[in-house]
Amino acid sequence: MTNVRATPSPVDVENFAWDGNHDDDVFLGMGAFPSGLHPEAAAAYPNFPFDAPQFGALLDPFQSNAFLLGPSSDPDPFFRGRYAFDATGSHQATLRRYQRASASDDALFAITPQHRTMKMADTTTSAPIEPLVDDLLPFTARLYKLFDKFVYPVFPLPVKDSWQSSTSTLGAAVCATALGWRAHDATLPWAPFDIATPVVTETPAPDADCLHKYVWACISREMHAPSYDTIQAALLLIERRIPLTDLCDSPFNSCLQAAITSMAFSLGLHRNPDTWEALSEPQKQKRRTLWWLVFVEDRWVSAAAGKPVTIRENDYDVATPIFTFTGSFLGIQFEYLLSLTLILQDILDSLMHWRFWSTQNMNIPETLSKVGVFQNRLEAWRNSIGENPAFPSEREPEGSAYGVLIVAHLYCHLLLQKTLIRATSGSEKFSESFQSALSFSLTICKELSGLGLSDFTSFWFSWSHSHFNAFSEFLPYLISVAPTAADQASAKESATRLRQWLFTHGKYIDLVRVAMSRLDLCLAAVDSGNVRLADVNSDQLYT
Repeated sequence: MTNVRATPSPVDVENFAWDGNHDDDVFLGMGAFPSGLHPEAAAAYPNFPFDAPQFGALLDPFQSNAFLLGPSSDPDPFFRGRYAFDATGSHQATLRRYQRASASDDALFAITPQHRTMKMADTTTSAPIEPLVDDLLPFTARLYKLFDKFVYPVFPLPVKDSWQSSTSTLGAAVCATALGWRAHDATLPWAPFDIATPVVTETPAPDADCLHKYVWACISREMHAPSYDTIQAALLLIERRIPLTDLCDSPFNSCLQAAITSMAFSLGLHRNPDTWEALSEPQKQKRRTLWWLVFVEDRWVSAAAGKPVTIRENDYDVATPIFTFTGSFLGIQFEYLLSLTLILQDILDSLMHWRFWSTQNMNIPETLSKVGVFQNRLEAWRNSIGENPAFPSEREPEGSAYGVLIVAHLYCHLLLQKTLIRATSGSEKFSESFQSALSFSLTICKELSGLGLSDFTSFWFSWSHSHFNAFSEFLPYLISVAPTAADQASAKESATRLRQWLFTHGKYIDLVRVAMSRLDLCLAAVDSGNVRLADVNSDQLYT
């Protein structure tokens, strides 16, 4: 995955420090809080045993306690932009410092002193009492390796670039995420072992829930001066394991995603850094990667919650990558996910909003045309996977996101099928739309049957659960709107086929267990008469 533009040579970013003429604690260096905004966490600062990157994160002048000034910002960027900046593009004002990204770019950041952001944090959130990452210090290297193997390929957080300098917040989030795969490292004292060869240990297994509480407490404080690490930790918090029955009952994830987007805007991740002389090329690439991770999560979390996205098309100017889909499978998984996300974005913008769905008389030809375009794009995306030699030859039993990609692709198609049924309801086109949806239900079962056990032992996003739930509700919906008795019977047959697959895999995969329960409940509601059905006493169209 390559980028469109070339970048100028970097300058010495170490020059971007606070004015040395100030000798009080108001003006601190850019590495003001390596362990977050809570001093208690300093003792728990993980020393991850990995080599530091060539350009350390702490050299990035915009990586924390900086916020980008927008056209309507307070302070006014147009007036502040006329300050007398020094050779490094910096100007020290009375209360804060202002930093230009480059002489040729209008991007202007305000950088707030640490003591002020800490005071603001103290007024809203208490510092975590127990720095839990202390207990994980002996195991961080192995947990990071598990994270690298199972999570990183499809969720390439730039945490790999800052293993030695990441905050305790991010370290705890990474470790909590990696705990799900601790059974794959038999050297961990609390890894589940085979009963035939029990291993006695006095080391208690870490509590992922406690780690998540610690991470959330830290994030709540760091929101006053978010950093790259804060955003990455928050993205991982969305992916925490929670009871699957509770997944759709709380708006926490979508609320957290809105906060993540706001933090990304504050740090200017939505701006194209190509001409920013204050950053090295690795730092620019880190910003681009982090931006697209925020973008991907925003689209899928918003879709699962049925809410408007928090990033609009005109809100960013980061260049869209050129997709090549070349290289090893592990190296191109996020590339495929991002390209699919861009298709989802257009579907959400065009079809999945209330102004469209509340229209009394939809323009059927226009809707059919839009859906057809999206179906062609999705088909081309799916064909590129089928034709890519990396998939059949290098698809490994562990660490593969193949299942995530295929299921997400099916979910996008499902949104289009729902649109067709809604748009053509009561028209002569409805029977055709229903047959298309019925045919798609068979495609769901076929694609799911092509997934193996290895696909379900890899990392799945929190929003992937809603995709399986959507399949489980789509078939009962088809039963309820079937225009003829024969169509209703066909929909029931597809539902039975899906249930058989869910039942078989739900025995050992909790990812689909809730979807099976959802399907059973929906079918029971249909059978008990609690769902309004179409009149199928004749072969006439349902109106």
